[in-house]
Order: sequence, then structure tokens, then C-alpha cells
Amino acid sequence: MAGWSKPSPHVVKVNCRGVFDRGMMKGSVGCVMRNFRGEWLGGVGGMIGLAVPVAAELWSIFYGLKLAWEKGNIKHVVIESECLEAVNQVNNPDPAFWFAEMVELITGLLNEAWDSCVVVHVPSSSNVAATTLAELNGCDGGVQEFGDVPGFMESLISEEKV
Repeated sequence: MAGWSKPSPHVVKVNCRGVFDRGMMKGSVGCVMRNFRGEWLGGVGGMIGLAVPVAAELWSIFYGLKLAWEKGNIKHVVIESECLEAVNQVNNPDPAFWFAEMVELITGLLNEAWDSCVVVHVPSSSNVAATTLAELNGCDGGVQEFGDVPGFMESLISEEKV
């Protein structure tokens, strides 16, 4: 099992996960932003409403990029997602894709004044914190930002720091 890996110094990593509840036909997102020491820099999580799986994943990438951009002082960012389809669409947009407008929103953020910004695919074992935030926070309704580590995630974030 791979687990989360720290980025290079001066790079911020944002793990993004969209979760889809088939029973409720609703999606939720979880994004966890950490530095090269594994320290929590911020997070986003919550219910996004009616969605299909790939749309939930795209929304998570959007919220992750937005979180990093709004922090204001981040110049090098790596966005990690376990959804290969979403990562492929963001890196090679297809105008015929059902969610092409969502991909356009994401590429708009990717084209901001970063020194470097990439979206990469990772295995689910590298994305546990984002999945946890999406699943445990998804039922509250609405997306919210977390400046501090939510209590239910403190031990997970501490474990992954090592």
C-alpha cells in the first residue's frame, strides 16, 4: 500500500476526492492541502448535491485548485486525484465530453499565475485523507472550508505526516 507521500520543499499538495452516493444520487467532495512537511494548510469538504461520479471528482479538483489559489502565497501546487477519467479530461480536454464546461472552469484555474501547477493520478491508498473528508463530511449539506484539521481527521493527518 503506497500511502500519502510528501511533496518536494516549497510545493503544496492538494489531495482531491469526489464521492458518489448511489442511493441518494448525490455527490460530496473532500480536499486536503498539505505542505512538504505534511502539515495541514487547509481543507474543503461537503455535499455538492445531485451529481454523477465523474462530476463529483471534477468538482473536487475544482475546489482543491480554488483552495490553493485563494491561499494567495502558493506558487507550486500538485493536485492529486484517484479518478483517472477526471485527470485525463483536465490534462487533455475533450470539447465533446459531457462535463466540458466543468473542465473549462478547472483549466481556467490551472492557467492562473502559478509557477507550476499539475493534476496527477494517484492510487486510492494515496488519497485516504481526502476520501475520509468527503465521506464523513458529505452528509452535512453544502461545501465548507476547514482552516484547522477537523477533529475526526487529526490522527489520520498525524499518521500520514511521518
